[in-house]
Amino acid sequence: LECKAQAVSEHSTAGEADRAPPHDLNAEMALLGGVLLKATVVEGLAPEDFYQPAHESIYRAMMEAVARGRPIDPIVVQEELRRMGQGEATGGLAYLGDLLARVPTAENIGHYARIVREAARRRRAIEAAAQLIDAARADIEDPGELAARAWAIAEILLPEEVSAPTRCARCSKPVHGGACRMAGADGQRKA
Repeated sequence: LECKAQAVSEHSTAGEADRAPPHDLNAEMALLGGVLLKATVVEGLAPEDFYQPAHESIYRAMMEAVARGRPIDPIVVQEELRRMGQGEATGGLAYLGDLLARVPTAENIGHYARIVREAARRRRAIEAAAQLIDAARADIEDPGELAARAWAIAEILLPEEVSAPTRCARCSKPVHGGACRMAGADGQRKA
């Protein structure tokens, strides 16, 4: 089974070019095996959160089965994969059986899902940061647009329970839990 290729921007160094993006294939396999055992998909998890393309397809097939009112088991998932034209590309019924054998316990699928989601979030941030660097080097973006893109990257990385920062009333810059660096203790803008 092939993994997603890392997009390498022209600004990557030699060391960065051969590093794989964040992922945990063991967590992906344990998660998919756990979903097969529990016969339920994980709320808030998207097929695109999986690094391994075969795992993305398998999870998509699981979600399709649920949407069609069908159970999640290896036979049904294999049928959905065939319907999607992915039957053999994903390793077939034998690989689904391997996934079942690899899961230590189905009770931990929430933990495995968090690992998979966090790795996906970090991959999206890396991709967005590479685009930001490319845009800055192209010298076609205005500074405000670059700042907006940078904040969008930060939002990708923020845990869902963390809200966006408040903005300084004087300079409109984001303020994270303290006074603005542009304003003094009295709130007056520094010279």
